Amino acid sequence: MRSFAAIATIATAAFAAVASALPALPGATNGVTDAVIPKEAAVPAYSVHHEHSVVQIIVDLTAKVQPLCDELTASISGDVEVSAAVDISLDILGEIKGFIATAKADIQAAIDVNADLLVLNGETLAVKAVAEIVATLVIAVTTVLGLVVRVCASANVAVLVKLVADIGIELAAIISLVVRICADLVIVVKPLITVVANVIINLDLKALIQVLVLQGGSHY
Repeated sequence: MRSFAAIATIATAAFAAVASALPALPGATNGVTDAVIPKEAAVPAYSVHHEHSVVQIIVDLTAKVQPLCDELTASISGDVEVSAAVDISLDILGEIKGFIATAKADIQAAIDVNADLLVLNGETLAVKAVAEIVATLVIAVTTVLGLVVRVCASANVAVLVKLVADIGIELAAIISLVVRICADLVIVVKPLITVVANVIINLDLKALIQVLVLQGGSHY
């Protein structure tokens, strides 16, 4: 993964396009060392409950992650010191990573026990509905990653660069697991995430680029 400064140069325009295309997030407003460690998330209440379907796990994950994305957006938008933005980003992105990693393990467990994988509220979902659920998660997370890189570019803190990359890897792993039970997912989800495709590519999130087969991924 490139340095923040290099990524931000090409990602700013892509992020601006996302910001103009998406509705405003609730609460949003217009010298740190690598020793700073992001806070790990508490284990969500649904962890390793195999009765949850894969789509229910993703819905629950999004319900956990979206408020954190909104909080991070509001906290680092506008007039904020870069050092403060880095600290806040490490803290909240650490929580987001923890929730995503836990959900990934829960999805794998659900697949292993052959739960009702695509059932939500008692109904088996079609591919389009599953894709919409996945796309909502991807857009929320990658949009806030783009903002973090744009705001914190001058700090170039290695632990933050790695955290952004790790979140991309965890998201890609979830998508790969869902593809195992919903073969046409990528075909259907790609048009739904067009608004963040350039952000994913410009952030050099290789695992997401690969699993989503995004144009331009071969350049990295």
